[in-house]
Amino acid sequence: MIRAIVVEDEKNIRQGLILTTPWSDFDIEVIGEASNGKEGLELARRLNPDIVITDVRMPLLDGLSMIEEITETQDIVPIVLSGFSEFEYAKKALQLGAIDYLVKPFTDEELHGALSNAKSQVE
Repeated sequence: MIRAIVVEDEKNIRQGLILTTPWSDFDIEVIGEASNGKEGLELARRLNPDIVITDVRMPLLDGLSMIEEITETQDIVPIVLSGFSEFEYAKKALQLGAIDYLVKPFTDEELHGALSNAKSQVE
């Protein structure tokens, strides 16, 4: 099974993703969650996930900096979530290897497409 963590500072969005996404349909298991980039980095180092789903703007450490630090020592497939459609964020996310950049609010179909692409990348 593919292992994922969700890093999102907005608790309702984080819990909504974890509780309403049909993870087993993608052979993905959520093994952890964090409410900021610093916690996400520590979690990724401890649990070694295959996929990291993260928000961009978060306290303590932003999602893109977190991805950059994780990828220095681990192979992950990032999926980036953001309330901002700013080109520079998307460009940086792609440079860091993000499989997708979803702008909130995103649809279930967009998320499912990103998960399917991430699963293919991991395999």
